[in-house]
Amino acid sequence: MDGGNLDEGVRAFARGLEHINLGWAFVAACLRLPGISHFVQILIDASGLGPHMILRRSKAGLSSID
Repeated sequence: MDGGNLDEGVRAFARGLEHINLGWAFVAACLRLPGISHFVQILIDASGLGPHMILRRSKAGLSSID
C-alpha cells in the first residue's frame, strides 16, 4: 500500500487491476476516473451486486445482526 487514500467498491477493484499488467492498468485508470467510477458503482449497486448485510446465527440459533 502506498499510504494514500483508502478506496472502496469499483475504485478498490480498479486499484487491484493496476498490478496485473499494462493493459489492465489502463482499464483501471479509466475505471478510476471520477465520473466513470461513480456511474459503474451505481450500475453495480442497482444490479444487486452492492454491499449486503449478512446475518449470522448465534449460539441459541436465532438470527442476529452484529
